[in-house]
Amino acid sequence: MSLFDAVRGISARDAAERAGLALQLRGGKAWACCPLHGERTPSLRLYEEAERGFYCFGCHRGGDAVKLYAELYHLEPLDAAKALAAAFGIPTDGPAPKPQPTAYNLRRALERWRADRLTKLREARRGADKACKRRVTALGLGAWDDPEFVQALKARAEADTEIDWYEGATPGELAAWMEADG
Repeated sequence: MSLFDAVRGISARDAAERAGLALQLRGGKAWACCPLHGERTPSLRLYEEAERGFYCFGCHRGGDAVKLYAELYHLEPLDAAKALAAAFGIPTDGPAPKPQPTAYNLRRALERWRADRLTKLREARRGADKACKRRVTALGLGAWDDPEFVQALKARAEADTEIDWYEGATPGELAAWMEADG
């Protein structure tokens, strides 16, 4: 495996953070003031996916994490790849092992998993609300005797309880739930 193959899995966002760029999150997307040209408002988009890299909407420069390091530190691509490998603890001699996830990467994975679970639970709650509304509209006060209505209320209560758990959980609890979820 070549040095470039070894650093290919590093995202531009991770590289930018390691280089000390101040990231701003807008809509779940990472932005920074582009250090490649002077600006006051962030126009540098940093992607989490390594293959998407970075792109500056101001100076129109873009590329992968190696290109970002090369631009930031005025290095040739090989030297930038070596600097990136050193920053992430990837050996440059011999076969490079797969980079180990950093605490930041693990935390991000946990946050993404939690956000996915919350989205699904909120969708389930909205579905239960719609079912309740349909049954009440159709049956009025008789809805309490309708098994569909009672089941929808129960589904909503369960979704609310789980949402409360996920919103109030510690990172350790979330990690245990994520591991149990498979």
